[in-house]
Amino acid sequence: MKKYTKILLMVSLVFLLICPTIPCLANSAEPPSITIITKNPPDDLELTLTVGDQVIEARTDDKILEQYFSFYASSLKNEGAYLITMSLDGEKSSIKIEDPPNHYNNIYTLDWEKGTLTPGKAPFRSAKLVGLRVSFTLLLEALVFFLFGFREYKSWTFFLFINLITQGILNIWLGSHQLLGSYIVFALVFGEIFVYLAELISFVHVVKEKSTLRRVLYVLLANTLSLVAGGYLISLLPL
Repeated sequence: MKKYTKILLMVSLVFLLICPTIPCLANSAEPPSITIITKNPPDDLELTLTVGDQVIEARTDDKILEQYFSFYASSLKNEGAYLITMSLDGEKSSIKIEDPPNHYNNIYTLDWEKGTLTPGKAPFRSAKLVGLRVSFTLLLEALVFFLFGFREYKSWTFFLFINLITQGILNIWLGSHQLLGSYIVFALVFGEIFVYLAELISFVHVVKEKSTLRRVLYVLLANTLSLVAGGYLISLLPL
């Protein structure tokens, strides 16, 4: 238990480097935005944003079960009336955003059936998505762990312990950023570097089954596969 506590402390220190850090991207920063999340929207749903006398078209990003409508404009910093116009089945309806957005990136959830707009994300949405991604990663890395010949109970206990921590922190961190499209892949690669470091340190010092080289090779292969699979999942699933 003391050994696990020390490892947990080391891993926590590694990931503390992630938390306050946002990936530095080569392109210029995007303007302030409003992102509207819709669950299972119909194909003909269209949204526009009116700020004063300016009408802003949405950029859309399709995911499994969800679609994002994002509006970018420097005028989002200005106070004034914000009006979302929803076009569906040839009919239009408007929803007023009562309080002007006060963050650089603003998220709302649209219930297109009821015609209501709620600030933030739906309750438990992030927890479910994090759980789904972590579960998939655990299954993938468990298969690699098994194929590398690890059979001891202590090895598997530590495997679950360290992966729940590293993958949990990584996926929670990814979900905290309002990044769409290819930008989130940069964030995944950046965060995965710390997972490599944390798991290399942990498996080399704690797991005694098999040789050190085999443990190192397992970590490198498992996390490389996890990175590739994670990038693919992120392109399909919401964050």
